[in-house]
Amino acid sequence: METTSLNPQLTPEQIRRAADYVELVWRGQGSEETPRAGAADR
Repeated sequence: METTSLNPQLTPEQIRRAADYVELVWRGQGSEETPRAGAADR
């Protein structure tokens, strides 16, 4: 059974863009990386 419709092939450029976006999101949430500190402040 073919599952290509569920697994579309991405070009290397698309993969790079996605990785860059994910990295930016992770950096943006860096302040929320330690939930214990945030919970202590509240």
